[in-house]
Amino acid sequence: MFTPVFVGASHEVNINGKTISHGGGDPNKVVQSWGLTGYETPLISAGSVVYDRHGVPSECPEDYARGCMDITGTDMYVNGMLELARQLVDRNVWQSFPRFAGWVAEVRGR
Repeated sequence: MFTPVFVGASHEVNINGKTISHGGGDPNKVVQSWGLTGYETPLISAGSVVYDRHGVPSECPEDYARGCMDITGTDMYVNGMLELARQLVDRNVWQSFPRFAGWVAEVRGR
């Protein structure tokens, strides 16, 4: 899962007692929804592919000239994939999605 390199917000928010600002005009100083700033998030070149801990690929489109931010190692990504796997198991459709077998196995405790 990727997001374009240029991200940011234009206001302050308070999250768990910590004030997150607009970054003084620098969008890469803003703490993003995945919990890291643009400077802390690994950058991936346009056209590159990375794999999460269970081998699910994510590709940065070639037309993203500045590259992409790789968020596959963040808690937000991991929690999202675990929730997806739980839903596949709960609906008994996980066999139809072999790409997510590693996440399903983790949810099922295997």
